[in-house]
Amino acid sequence: MREHLPGWQAFGNSFLQKFNCAELPSETLKSMTFIDTPGVLSGEKQRIGRNYNMPEVCRWFADRSDLVLILFDAHKLDISDELKTVVEHLRGNDDKIRIVLNKADQITPKQLMRVYGALMWSLGKVCTSPSRFSCCACGHSLAGGAGRGVSD
Repeated sequence: MREHLPGWQAFGNSFLQKFNCAELPSETLKSMTFIDTPGVLSGEKQRIGRNYNMPEVCRWFADRSDLVLILFDAHKLDISDELKTVVEHLRGNDDKIRIVLNKADQITPKQLMRVYGALMWSLGKVCTSPSRFSCCACGHSLAGGAGRGVSD
């Protein structure tokens, strides 16, 4: 893993101490690298003791990625100040970003439409065009493409 991502050392020892790697002997995953960043929650709790610039780290990885998934809990759509900053740092990577509603299978299609509307409204405050992001719930496009639409 380390040889595949030269340059991440620039974020300092605090980042390096928290950066973990795992490699799996899988032919399917041979050409894939997954980066799971810590959740970007409300408040100062997650930032205390971090000692590295989370939005810059996210930007660095996004610039080198083919796909960026931003997960939102369908029951809690909080967009914290830190998440706003991260999304701002991801500008220029809009075509790579996919918004995923986690736990969307636990709500009704009607609730899902409300959640989707609330999420797009919240994202509209953060980015200039949230509609450029692809938004999925339970593997089905909220735009109604192939598979079950939210009104089904």
